[in-house]
Amino acid sequence: MISKALRDMSEAEREMLRNRVEQAADALDGVASPEFGELVALALLEKRGLSKGAMAEAIKSVPYADKGPKRHSVFAQIASGKRVE
Repeated sequence: MISKALRDMSEAEREMLRNRVEQAADALDGVASPEFGELVALALLEKRGLSKGAMAEAIKSVPYADKGPKRHSVFAQIASGKRVE
């Protein structure tokens, strides 16, 4: 059904498609953080013509506290040369 063109769908098929799209959107929106769903939506819109880099710009535009890695984290061990990957 999903691979069928919209113009070829009956009213019932369109209603089922609408429900599937809403379910997919709800599933993505409930994952990890609300921001994740927004970033996925931006990435999909980029694939459909939104200016490239919109998703990356959304990530860059959010300020973050630069706390640095925790001393015992894998990232800190790799950065200090204590752990070899």
